[in-house]
Amino acid sequence: MSKPDRQSDPPSWSARNRQVPPGLRWLIAGLVVALGGLAVVLTWWLLPVLVLVVVALLATVRFEVRIDHRGLKVTILGGRRMLEIPLEQIAGAEVARIDDPLRDFAGWGLRVDAAGRTGVVTRAGTALRVHRGDGSEVLITVDDAWDAAAVLNTLVDRRLRERGGGTHTGEDG
Repeated sequence: MSKPDRQSDPPSWSARNRQVPPGLRWLIAGLVVALGGLAVVLTWWLLPVLVLVVVALLATVRFEVRIDHRGLKVTILGGRRMLEIPLEQIAGAEVARIDDPLRDFAGWGLRVDAAGRTGVVTRAGTALRVHRGDGSEVLITVDDAWDAAAVLNTLVDRRLRERGGGTHTGEDG
């Protein structure tokens, strides 16, 4: 699923996440059955509504993460930007664990929890935790969070060295 890019200068990393959480699968199935039944019984124009709803739900859980010298970018269907953090706004990264997306973020997709953390969450498990310069955090569930954090920390350290600021003091995984 994820791949560190070749030994390029500067380093980069990317991953595609195509997992649909079980709870969302049931929701989509229920919507398909309910709206599909309504479309057949009531009127045919509900069918395009059903298609739009399903595509919108799938778009929030199928995404690509890209880390490079510009920063971190999360895109959804067709390359549409969901989240973007310029490298200048990133203080460091580490690996975190999301035990229960429903409890931790009240669901799946692009979420904000009660503590103000932003999450791009599709499952329980390891996640890339990005520390922003303003103290906020972003968590993104990815299969290869260790490599993603390492590449991001390398880029942050390089940026700080180039500007004469030493290295970051964030928590490395």
